[in-house]
Amino acid sequence: MELFEEVAHPDDLEALIALRARTDPLLGERVQSALRIPPSDRAYGPGAGYVMAPFAYPSLEGTRFGPPNFSGEGFGVFYAARDEATSISEVRHHRTSFLRATNAVGQDLDFELINSPVKGSHFYDIRGRQNDFPDVYSRTDYSTSQQFGIEMRGKGADGIAYDSVRRVGGECVAVFRPRCVGPCRVIKHVVFRWDGHDITAVLEVSRAG
Repeated sequence: MELFEEVAHPDDLEALIALRARTDPLLGERVQSALRIPPSDRAYGPGAGYVMAPFAYPSLEGTRFGPPNFSGEGFGVFYAARDEATSISEVRHHRTSFLRATNAVGQDLDFELINSPVKGSHFYDIRGRQNDFPDVYSRTDYSTSQQFGIEMRGKGADGIAYDSVRRVGGECVAVFRPRCVGPCRVIKHVVFRWDGHDITAVLEVSRAG
């Protein structure tokens, strides 16, 4: 997704893709999902790769507010948390589920902690309304929340603000339009230490150079 970081204007992207395609004929196929996003909704410039990645590669299984992409009809969603602790709790939960499901051996997993403003005037806010939306807030079943995401996106919402179900008091946002995020910058590197059954530690690390 570095393509979106190398241009500052939508008109420049098509030219860059055409140029790159001369040496990488599969490039167009890999970025098709991202290119289906209207140019006015895309993110461009430094840090845009972090924003565009979840839209370029929508989850096959789906996410809380994003439907499965098995048929190619799903859409990407950019997720963020208000604070670092909530962000780590969310990632830790989902990464643990994946590692257990795949019987992953013990290993250290590298992550970058990204800081970015989220802007937009059409976010649907369900924070503090877990009693009003119990199925949307399910900890295990995303079928209702995915349908909710489809409906809100279809109505033109920029995204959904909601309470974290992985950390009490945490707040999260699901963003449907890349233009609402950025600019992004890496503020630290962390390692999740997986022992074959659980993530036993989250360590902050320094990168040389």
